[in-house]
This record gives sequence, C-alpha cells and structure tokens, in this order.
Amino acid sequence: MTEKRKVILFGVDGGTWRVIEPLVADGKLPHFAEFMHGGAYGVLYSTYPPYTLPAWTSIFTGVNPAKHGITDFTIRIGNEYKLCTAQYREVSTAWRILSDTGRKVILVNDPVAYPPEPIGIHVTGFLTPPSSKRYTYPEHLREELDKATGGYYPEVRQRYYKWLKTDRQKAYEALSEYSRKVAEAAMYLLRNYEWDASGVVFTSTDRLQHYFWSMNSYIEQHYREIDTYLSWVMDTASQENADVIIVSDHGFRGVKTLFYANTLLYEHGYIDTEKETIATKGLRKAGISRKTLLKLLKRHETTLSIIRKLLPKQLKKTIPTDGKRINTEKSKAFVLTDTGVFINYVVFESDEERNKVLEDVMQLLLESGFVKSCVKAEQVIYGPLLSRAPDIFMVLNDGVKTSTELHPGIISAPTPVGGINGDHEHEGIFLAHGPNVNRLGKLTNPLSVYDIAPTLLALLNAGVPDYCDGKPLTGIFKDLSYITLDFRSGALARERLRRSIHRVRNRALRG
Repeated sequence: MTEKRKVILFGVDGGTWRVIEPLVADGKLPHFAEFMHGGAYGVLYSTYPPYTLPAWTSIFTGVNPAKHGITDFTIRIGNEYKLCTAQYREVSTAWRILSDTGRKVILVNDPVAYPPEPIGIHVTGFLTPPSSKRYTYPEHLREELDKATGGYYPEVRQRYYKWLKTDRQKAYEALSEYSRKVAEAAMYLLRNYEWDASGVVFTSTDRLQHYFWSMNSYIEQHYREIDTYLSWVMDTASQENADVIIVSDHGFRGVKTLFYANTLLYEHGYIDTEKETIATKGLRKAGISRKTLLKLLKRHETTLSIIRKLLPKQLKKTIPTDGKRINTEKSKAFVLTDTGVFINYVVFESDEERNKVLEDVMQLLLESGFVKSCVKAEQVIYGPLLSRAPDIFMVLNDGVKTSTELHPGIISAPTPVGGINGDHEHEGIFLAHGPNVNRLGKLTNPLSVYDIAPTLLALLNAGVPDYCDGKPLTGIFKDLSYITLDFRSGALARERLRRSIHRVRNRALRG
C-alpha cells in the first residue's frame, strides 16, 4: 500500500531565471532560494510558440499543441482563422483525470479554461469574459472568495492598461492588488477544503514583465511579493506533508525593436490586402480609425460592450484600421500570431508550389536580420491537429518582437515609449521541494512542459496516460516505483482526438 501523497503546483506565468537567479543571489527571494538549495531546479522548455494558451495547456495535459489543439491565440479551422478558446482543447487535463479517479482537486486562476469545469474546485482566470460572474465551480464559491479577498476578480482589471499610459505607480498597484487576491483566494480554499492536488497560477508576472521589463525596481518588488505568497504555500504544504512544484509556461526577455513581418511579406508579393470602401476612405480622411474610436468608447465601458455585440460585421469592417487589412483568402503567406506564419493552402494549385513558397518565405525571414531561425511546424509539434497551427515558427533575434500589423514602408520600428518592452522566450523555470523531493540542486538536463502533467499524475498514482508526450520526473522524486500507465485512458483520448479530426474535416468541407 503506497503512502498517500499530496502536491501543490505553483505557477508563475512568464517566470524567468533572468530575474530569479540574481535576486536569489542578492538574498531577496529567500523562499525561491530554499527550493534551489533544498530541492531541485532547472530550465523548463516551453512549447512552439512559447505563449500562454498552448504552453499552459501542455503543462496541464502532458501533450504538445498539435495533440491538444490549442496551438496559438489564433488557430486555423479549415479555411478560417479563429480566436482560440478552451472549447478547442481536445485532451483532458491532469486535473480532470485526478478528479475522475477520486482525487480531490483545487485549481485557482486557471489561465486556459472557461467556463469552469466540475473538477472539484475550479476557478478560471485569463479566458474569463470581463463581465462574467461564472468563474467558479461550484458557483457558490464566488461569494466565499469575495468575502475572503475583499472582492475577487479573475483577471487584472482594464484600468491597469489605462494607467500604464498615465500613471505607472497606479498601474503597478492594480497588478499587485490582483496577485494578492489570487493568493488569498488560493489560501482560503486550501485551508478550508480538502485536497490531494492543488494549483494556483500567478499571471501578474507576465502582465508586469511585458510593460515593466526595463524598470528593475518594479520587477524586483513584484517577484518579492510572489516570494511571500510562495512562503504561504510552503507553510500549508508543510502542514499537509505535500510536495510543491513551481513552473512557468515560458521565460521572458527584453525587446527594443518591432519587426513588421507582414510588411515584408506584402512587399514581396505574398499578401493581398482588403480594398477600402468609399465609406472607409472617408472615415480615414476624417482621422477616424479603429484605434481612435476604441479610445473614445473606452471612456464609456458599458457603451463599448453594447456596440461590440450589436455593431453589424460589415459595419465593423468599414471602420479603418491603422494599417492595411490582410485578405487571408487571397494571400499566400501572412502572420496572424506573434511568431507564426500561416501558408494559405487554398491559393496553390499543387503541394509543390505551396512548399516552394514555404521555403522562400523562410529564407526571406532569415535574410531580414530580425529572425534567428525558422522552424517548420511539423518539426517541433506533431499530432492530428497540426493543421490548426502556423506552418512556420520564427525564433526572433534578441531584442526583437513581431508585430502582426501591416504598415507599407515600415519593416521595423523602436518599441513605443510606455508600450511593450518585454516578451516571451522558450526557457522557463522548474523548481521542486518537499518531503518526497531529492535534494539535487541545479539539474543539468533541460525539462519540458510536457513532463509536468505526467509527474502530477504519477505522484498521486492516478495513472499516466500512454498518449502523453512527457514523462514523469522519476529522478527528482523519491520512490515512484508505483507509477502505472493507464492504457484505457489513453485509448479514450485517442478516440476523442479521432472525433476531433472528423469535426475539423467536416468544417473544412462545409467551408
């Protein structure tokens, strides 16, 4: 009979060794230091692309994006390009498997789910619509969290982005308040409900580093706050004899240059743009664009939300963008996500023609001076939902971020003052500490985000599905000899994937 184990996942969105190691060396993150000196830590490599939706989904499922289906913020379904949501995930999370096998689960601020799932206790985060009050399962927990935190909300409020332009201190305070509420909600639930596996994800680090990367004092202050919340979790873990695993979905780096990849593709004939109507041209001459209109309407949030719902699609298209609009039906290659290039299947008469364009686009990007390397999607992700992903992933040079806008004549520009000055990179963080963790210090072998779900399942002996791309981290934890593979669960997942492919193909045919 195996001793019953407990585990807590502590998520730091965008957590990076670039920040943590120097602060630990200066004695400013004592609890992160305790993990490093008394447990195991190392680099956790992210997905292609290294972005929130695919990466956290891979952390929670143990499979790569072409299997779980959340390949990026924009995905290709047949011949259409859609904003990705949790409904497109085709594989069960470790949390769902744990719950289905009788383990008690608490998950707070899940950034890749909405609506909340019946997996014990589930609190959604990033994907929760701003006006939604339905972000907890069971629903009655919302009132409890409001009382415990002084008014809970599942994502940083929009005033944060407003204050970024007018008052950086106020913006920071709004972000800090949000992270504190997440921590208080998690601790309330951990202390008042039973659990075997629990998780809390702090997305505030990501929001902060995008806009404050060059402001070291704010970065240090917030990581020290996260270190305090880690101490709260460690106290609870100690009382429950639980292991704690810290992970990030990706790392972070500074950026100074915007690369307008679509402009480059446009100037080489790969992109067709939408023709402007007479009404659109008139609005542009009057100085009215989508950005200026949104800026005006944001002063009246209620009006904006109503207009977004009621404005006819064709009228929305009439309002000019600040750059040119890409015609995705006629274009050969275009960028709709920060590091991904889609090659349009429809406009080519043969696979040979399409493949030549793919190779030529990769070469063009490499010669631009902004791209370090180009990777074909099938080289780094694999599975039945590969067609949802961009065909090419760009790995950008240091200090470069891609813009998806198209401004003829502008290939690059400095990042705007007060705008984004930090962006994602593949190298994230992994740390483990607890009664069942071997004291290994720094790990020489890099780890993958795909390894986390199998490890959670193994620690609680819930069965590791055979479809997982990752593996349990058996060398880090003591006595995992009891691990089992759940082939039945794997068969169910494969059947679900098969049905998903069938749905995708039907949509394509209907399109």
